[in-house]
Amino acid sequence: MNHPVLASSGAALDRTTGGAWSRPHPRRRGLLAGWLALLATAGLAAAAGPAPDSRSDVQRRFQETRKLARHRADALFDVFRGLLTADERQAMEFLYAYMPLADLADHDGDFYLAAVRASLRARRELPWGPQIPDALFRHFVLPLRVNNETLDTFRQDMYPELRDRVAGLTLRQAVLEINHWCHERVVYQGTDARTSAPLATIRTAYGRCGEESVLAVAALRAVGIPARQCYTPRWAHTDDNHAWVEAWVDGAWHFLGACEPEPELDLAWFREPVRRAMLVHTRVYGAYAGPEPVLEHPPLGPVLNLTAGYAPLREARVQVVDAAGRPVAGAEVSFRLYNYAEFYPLATFTTGSDGRAALACGRGTVLVWARKNGRCGWTAAPPDLDGELTVSLADPLAALVADLDVQAPPAPPPQPVPTAGQAENARRLKENDARRASYIATFMTEPAARALAAATGLEPDALWRIIAASRGNWRAIEAFLRRCPAEQRVWALPLLGTLSDKDLRDAPADVLLAHLAGALARPHPLMTTDRELFVNAVLAPRIDTETLVAWREPLRRAVPAAVARKARQDPLALWQWLRRRVAHREDRSPYRLPVTPRGVLELRAADRWSCDICLVALARSLGIPARLHPALRAPELHLNGRWQPAVPPPPAEPAPAMGRLSLQPAGAAGQARYFTHFTLARLRGGSPETLEYPEGQPAAEFGTAELPGGGYLLVTGNRRHDGSVLARLAFFSLPAGGAAEVPLVLRQLAGPPRVLGRLPREAALSSLDGSPLPLAPTPGDRGFVMAWLAPGTEPTRNVLAELAARRAALEAWGGRILLCLPADQAAPPGDELPANVVWARDPGEALLAAVRTALGAALPLRPVVLVVTAAGDIVHAAEGYAIGTADRILENMNAGNRAGGE
Repeated sequence: MNHPVLASSGAALDRTTGGAWSRPHPRRRGLLAGWLALLATAGLAAAAGPAPDSRSDVQRRFQETRKLARHRADALFDVFRGLLTADERQAMEFLYAYMPLADLADHDGDFYLAAVRASLRARRELPWGPQIPDALFRHFVLPLRVNNETLDTFRQDMYPELRDRVAGLTLRQAVLEINHWCHERVVYQGTDARTSAPLATIRTAYGRCGEESVLAVAALRAVGIPARQCYTPRWAHTDDNHAWVEAWVDGAWHFLGACEPEPELDLAWFREPVRRAMLVHTRVYGAYAGPEPVLEHPPLGPVLNLTAGYAPLREARVQVVDAAGRPVAGAEVSFRLYNYAEFYPLATFTTGSDGRAALACGRGTVLVWARKNGRCGWTAAPPDLDGELTVSLADPLAALVADLDVQAPPAPPPQPVPTAGQAENARRLKENDARRASYIATFMTEPAARALAAATGLEPDALWRIIAASRGNWRAIEAFLRRCPAEQRVWALPLLGTLSDKDLRDAPADVLLAHLAGALARPHPLMTTDRELFVNAVLAPRIDTETLVAWREPLRRAVPAAVARKARQDPLALWQWLRRRVAHREDRSPYRLPVTPRGVLELRAADRWSCDICLVALARSLGIPARLHPALRAPELHLNGRWQPAVPPPPAEPAPAMGRLSLQPAGAAGQARYFTHFTLARLRGGSPETLEYPEGQPAAEFGTAELPGGGYLLVTGNRRHDGSVLARLAFFSLPAGGAAEVPLVLRQLAGPPRVLGRLPREAALSSLDGSPLPLAPTPGDRGFVMAWLAPGTEPTRNVLAELAARRAALEAWGGRILLCLPADQAAPPGDELPANVVWARDPGEALLAAVRTALGAALPLRPVVLVVTAAGDIVHAAEGYAIGTADRILENMNAGNRAGGE
């Protein structure tokens, strides 16, 4: 196979339009030289990585995979005994050579061959097939895997429909059309951390950005168009992250918002926020050797650093030294970014003999954390640093409080938004919405759900909640309820009640039936003595974010009777048996994708996380209550009336006695919430591991936590309007067998309330029926919130979801929340929104124009959100994508009476 360069000669970054790897405009050719110079000075020129995957290298790795997967040899490799063409054989060998453990464990050869044949068919039948270089086809078309989604048969199932959809179009037109096809089926809505398969996302009719982008990449690849998921792991200026798509068109990569069609490529709502990104990357399947800078070199394929295509770069450089100032080789260095009240690792490297590591990233503050052999050290790299930082390794800090002002990359002046094609695109978006709505109308209705309840003898309200949550998967839930034996049906709703809404949207009926039958195969004393423990720790199929499969009977049969008996007395017995049976292979799990419990035992190779999940499943299959600890996420068995660790500590880490931790909120910190204003991390091996307490849990409700003794880090943060953060790192030690009371201090935003401008009340809004909506204050006026929305876009959907989540607090405040819609948009369903929401219009955007003048700001992005006091003072103004808008409203609505409002 040939290995041509990805972009044609002269292709480069066009920073003016925000395009990634797009062709330079004739007047901007100086950018190319400047960009290449930046890569060279920042140590970013495509780092020496793995060589292109030659046939000999693929063959070598294929044989390694054959050896690794020998316990599933028949399921995976029998397919090679059939009649395969040369192209099919080469494609299959390539996929297997770089296949992660989960894909080796949970699918068989026929599954992959069907997808390979669909890919080769698309390359033959579609006009751009011959234009796609072999290397791009191999790495960005052939692989089914995009990220950590569940794999399915989307490619072969959807190819005929997608092929017909793009018939007669150019490659560029086909990419845009595929995005409309995706939008017809899926829109944005936040979901949990597990990533749905493309077909499951379509059945649901919504997904988070990671699921939308998986679907869009899958659809583009299905018609032979190279595509990849791009990801900023965390924003700097707001909480959360984002994923989108790049497609290869006419010799260059171009970005698009997945399931968010625009009239042209390189247009999306995130075009402005991404210019403030700290890191943008993509993971490639196989030993790819393209022109893009490489961030990391995992064994199954590189992670590319695409940041230079979106945002200005700088290099954070560090040298790790010991107490004597000598360079430390082999130290782990992680570059961390404040987000969700923790310092999240953007990238992790190992130092060479000179003790150095570096990250090319955006121009914001990063915290650099180094560790080796239990010793650690950290420092902050400010955005304007010119030079190298030094981190000295020492014993973990037991008592230190450090304040850190975290700076986000500054917002550059907004780029002009092209108007060509927008009207036609808006018309098509409405068509997309109508087609999606017609599909949603096929979901089971409440009367039908109540009829099902009557037919099965189940509680109607509980059943309707489950059916409503299942959305397009309602047929599977109905089949499960109708097919389960009458004597087991009393446990059907409790089993479904343990599942997440996403599980209800994609769990097959056969899997649910197998779990119900397996858990009830023999009477269990907890059914009567502790029903809650039985339901949540024995009956429940869900353990973490693994794909749900029928694992109970296979696992129960696999455990020897002697081991099963011992496991009921010794919490470590199952771990001892599992570690002898399953090889530990972290190197084949780069996607943060767990192998299913059944797959672990079939493949007999897994990463530690998958083994932890399997251990819990093994115990439950034997009727032993088991779970992952809610905060530590370590396997535990419930024996002798208490939860006990099911895995021993590492050899170098003695088993710690438990201690009791009580957080003591100071002042306003009592209202601080977990993953919004504070997090707690356990220091293990010199590295902080954030504990998984419930998101949004108030500090005042934290109570006393029982945790292993040792070192901990409490992080608190208060985010300013410009995205910067007043952070505090508090290190402390929890005595084993003792107790600790730790102050929780939230640094306050300094200064009096800041008035940004004054609202001209002579400008008017109108109600949706056209009647005037006065803004003049009335007796007892509490002020109001105003927001100009862009319905259907992810930023607007986020704001509406946050208003719904904070409904009680916003209703308690009592002021009006005026949500302004474009002239041609109807109000979306708002049953969950606060009762004080008022839908409105701003004719000709006259009031918005007056606000722009009052604030001296262009405000080109949507949504625009204002908090206005009863006196007409604007004390908060924000535009575009932001997480925490509802919190910011709550913090600022009484700004006239609070210090520190912004």
